[in-house]
Amino acid sequence: MVLRALHVIVPRERADEILNMLGEEGWVHSYVSGVDNTFIIIEAGVREIEEVMEHLKAIGVGREYGSIYLMSPLTSLPQPRKRKELLLERASKDEILSVIERSGKLSGNYLVLILLSAILAALGLLANNVIVVIGSTLVSPLMGPITTTAIGTVMSDRQLFKDGVKAELVGIGLSVLIGFLLTKMFPGASPTTEILSVAQLTLAEFVLAIISGLAAAVCLTGGIEAALVGVAIAASLLPPAANVGIGLGLGNPAILFGSVFLLLINIFSINLACTLMFWVQGIRPLVTRRRMVAVRVIRRRAIAVFLALLALSIPVIITTQGIYAQTQVTPAATLATYSQAWSAKAVVSSLNVIYERNSNIAIVQATIYSDEPISSDIALKISAITTFASRIPTITIIHVIQVNSIILLLG
Repeated sequence: MVLRALHVIVPRERADEILNMLGEEGWVHSYVSGVDNTFIIIEAGVREIEEVMEHLKAIGVGREYGSIYLMSPLTSLPQPRKRKELLLERASKDEILSVIERSGKLSGNYLVLILLSAILAALGLLANNVIVVIGSTLVSPLMGPITTTAIGTVMSDRQLFKDGVKAELVGIGLSVLIGFLLTKMFPGASPTTEILSVAQLTLAEFVLAIISGLAAAVCLTGGIEAALVGVAIAASLLPPAANVGIGLGLGNPAILFGSVFLLLINIFSINLACTLMFWVQGIRPLVTRRRMVAVRVIRRRAIAVFLALLALSIPVIITTQGIYAQTQVTPAATLATYSQAWSAKAVVSSLNVIYERNSNIAIVQATIYSDEPISSDIALKISAITTFASRIPTITIIHVIQVNSIILLLG
């Protein structure tokens, strides 16, 4: 069991009311009274401390009078007896909210980090430097607002939810703008491998985003904020946002829409996973009426996010099928081309395999060198072998370069 110590300082004339309340609820406490103030110490588990704080706030402590200090001891003697709990150990709601206040709302630090991380991401993508792109995710604060909206949902806190949405929109907008401006300023900007990879959609992105959301919630509730750095790298929120601006700057619809879809998938999946994990962790209003409101809000928003993800999954499924087909046909075509060239005592100079998703046809283009005449049916054999192995109809175009001539064979 994780222990917390609650230190309460109140005017001496108000102490009796608080001490009576603590006694009636059965919370173990001790106190010392001075001339003007009374110092009260309550030691309990996280969930019990949350109830104490709710009762103290309800009678005005920490708001109208007095002060509340929540302590998280590194260790204590004697050690508390461990008991088996089905729920994961977590920090208190007030501790989590204090982290949210620092990382999930608009502030000067947030804007500076967004600007710096967006510049790093855009330059890394344009320069085809994966290390710089990864570095931008370490600096990016975009995970904070997503967890803020999730905690605002489970706590039925409309203002907290709005703060998270506002910070996320501003962060994404700045990232897109910086990506666009740097693309226009970058000499000879063109689609790089990194730009194309960030714009590529697969079903793995769904799984990765959901796992990242669950991990982010556990890190935040468990008080292990340092691990959020690794989650930020895995979630990859900022590179797609910067890539949207790059797609606009290049005038490339495929990069633009691919990055937009990936960004939305990541945001919705992480938000949904965080919301569900927070609720499972027991982060919810203690007041029954507010808890019922939170349940309705969670249900409504979860359905909306699920429907959005369902709509976004359609192009992802199509893209994933194309990638799977490409991975099936490329090895088959490569093996068929090299084996047939070897049989004909020829050397393969170049080989390119293209899968046309719209027509479900693979096109094999190869150039081979030979000192001897090549059978005209080599292209047909390569097509037949590739089609049989990959179950995808294949057309083969072979450029045969001999000593004194160039021959084009189709099959």
